[in-house]
Amino acid sequence: MAGGADTNRFARAGILPLSPDEGTALFDAASGTDEALLVPVLLDTAALRSRAADGTLSGMLRGLVKAAPGKRAASASAAAPQEPDWAARLAGLTRDEQTHRLVELTRAHVASVLGHGTPEAIEPDRPFKEIGFDSLTALELRNRLGAATGLTLPATLVFDHPTLNATAALLLDLVAPEPATAAPPVLAELDRLEEALAAVPDGDTATRARVRERLQALLAGWSGAARPADDGDEELDDATDSELFALLDDELDTP
Repeated sequence: MAGGADTNRFARAGILPLSPDEGTALFDAASGTDEALLVPVLLDTAALRSRAADGTLSGMLRGLVKAAPGKRAASASAAAPQEPDWAARLAGLTRDEQTHRLVELTRAHVASVLGHGTPEAIEPDRPFKEIGFDSLTALELRNRLGAATGLTLPATLVFDHPTLNATAALLLDLVAPEPATAAPPVLAELDRLEEALAAVPDGDTATRARVRERLQALLAGWSGAARPADDGDEELDDATDSELFALLDDELDTP
């Protein structure tokens, strides 16, 4: 069996280690059958049931865990009120506070998946691959965060959002997206104008000419109102010496 970190991860998944003698005996037993594919594995059914209850059990193992109907219903009803409503939790907080809450949530699950005793030691901008994530732990983190938030997260979560901060930012966008900025009313009016212009027939040259004149006049007036007030400086730059003296004479009322 693998080292301590892998052993702990498999144990959390409901798979217990086999001793060399157990592994050899199971190998011999498998060799004596006509089955094409067998998997010698020692399962912790209690751990499997626990993961099935919190929604993090792998689909491949889900069929191995069956609870009595009454017990399953009682478990579901007991668990339902405890599901965290992250949208409600984050309501009323600033964006920075919301980000902090989800960073801490992600950090706690990252530490649990990797077996870190001190979540605070996990650097928020350090790539997951550098702190020990592989494809199995990536899926475990995805499952844990999905169960914790109620979100359906992609299997490539850790690879598409490869740091603690990046993953928390995705969760924030999904749980509490920022409201879209409303467009200025004038843009809506321009949209309606565009539709009206599109309705003018190509052959109606008189109307199109009048509309063109009006639009050009409107644009010229609007552009003039928005032009900076320092245009006079450009005119002074181009003026001759005689024009500058004449301008000074006018300003000073020199006879």
